[in-house]
Amino acid sequence: MKKFVLKRIVALSICIVLVVFSVGLLGASATSGGQVIDNAGLFDSLELQTISNSISTVSETEIYIVTTNDYIFGDSELKALINSDNFVALTINMNTRHYDIYTYGQAYNNITDKEITRLENAVEDKLANGDYSEAVISFIEKADKAYNGNLGPDMLFILAVSAIIAFAAALISCIIVISKYKMKMRPTNYPLDKYARMQLRDRQDIFTGNIVTTRTIQTNTSSGGGKSGGGGGGGHRGGGSF
Repeated sequence: MKKFVLKRIVALSICIVLVVFSVGLLGASATSGGQVIDNAGLFDSLELQTISNSISTVSETEIYIVTTNDYIFGDSELKALINSDNFVALTINMNTRHYDIYTYGQAYNNITDKEITRLENAVEDKLANGDYSEAVISFIEKADKAYNGNLGPDMLFILAVSAIIAFAAALISCIIVISKYKMKMRPTNYPLDKYARMQLRDRQDIFTGNIVTTRTIQTNTSSGGGKSGGGGGGGHRGGGSF
């Protein structure tokens, strides 16, 4: 009896281990991937490993980092390197000292223009200072959040706006209090309507001129059309010099 119970416990333990292992494999296969293509040789082996590890944490889309020394590198050159329809890419051109951000597929629909601006702010200063690895890692983290709709404004920006609003409210309150105090300090006006009289004995109406206002009403006979155009698969979204 004891041997039978022991066998059941061992079998149950093995099943639990297999289930946990399978869940781990499913979680690993859910990672969409991405890649760093360092054709300009900006990163050493340790930085490449760190960037690759950061990319591997992205689970909903693919993020690609491409560095190049080619003078001409745009949408067609990027698509020739990447065989995917749903990804975010940051390209760093060391020849032209220019970076560009691309989104394709669902990433194009998910990431808004405001979030693209925040991605630009996250990398531009770091690239200008030569902190290429930090710029790339910051881009990966924020691009992943932007794809999932979790990229909000920076905390420093929120604090700055809050401070400005608080200062404006305090200033308005001070102005109101000072205005009321000045009104109390003013002398009482002499009530002319109570102590004075006026008798109007003569009145004349003199015509001095006239003013004629004209307005021309134009009719528009031409027919106009609204904004047209279909949805695309994505493309260039932002960038700048550094």
